[in-house]
Amino acid sequence: MTNANSEIIQLNAHATVQGERSTMTHDHEQQFAIHPESSNLKFQPGETTTSVIDIGLNNAQTGFWTCSNSLCLVNFKVWQYCHFLEGEAIISNQHGKTWHINNQHGFIIPYGFKGVWHTTKKILNHYTAITQDAEITKTISPDEIIMLNPQASHAPSPSPTPTPPEKLIHGTLTSQAWDFFNCNNNPAIDCGLWECDIGKRHSFFEGYTEVERIIKGQCVITNQMGKSFTFTAGDIYVIPKDFKGTWETVSPLVKEYVVIT
Repeated sequence: MTNANSEIIQLNAHATVQGERSTMTHDHEQQFAIHPESSNLKFQPGETTTSVIDIGLNNAQTGFWTCSNSLCLVNFKVWQYCHFLEGEAIISNQHGKTWHINNQHGFIIPYGFKGVWHTTKKILNHYTAITQDAEITKTISPDEIIMLNPQASHAPSPSPTPTPPEKLIHGTLTSQAWDFFNCNNNPAIDCGLWECDIGKRHSFFEGYTEVERIIKGQCVITNQMGKSFTFTAGDIYVIPKDFKGTWETVSPLVKEYVVIT
């Protein structure tokens, strides 16, 4: 018999993006500074498509979102991790600070962020959203988008994440993490980058669910029944709460992660 916490969910954007269609709109009563690139453009709604994948959590969801070329005001009522698979956008906060977004890095949009979203090239976006406030608005400025770029000036210093000797099967699995966002409220959230060299270990995701996107490298995750899941660069998947098995890094790996407790 297969247990729910033994099955890893692999997300396929092109297979699941046939979701609910809607139109982005803007609120004419809100006044925001608009970045120079958009100062001569009229607000233009764009068609969006959203698909949601059930990961068994009441306060969080993950999925894919598409948006055609558009220029709209936004007001985020969720905390959201995003990584464009395709497309480009310029996002400005209400003070006029801008971020040029493409598929190079993931990024975090804080709860309460208000500003201008300008899709300059049709977007296919993978997202993980915390759908309840959970006091996360107090842990980060609502005006700042966080790019998951370890070379950026705002990047945290990497922290070693050693494997306990009793869990190591072979190799070294030397690893480190850049923890770009951490919130210990309910739900608790960790989001960042993790890199690891070759090796294999016993793994137990006790008490938390993890959404991961491989940036480079390859890994093989095997559950307690012996079923293996192989992931390479570009793959997105969800490891369910209380998953038990083994993790093997086949080639040096970098991943983006969202941990939800």
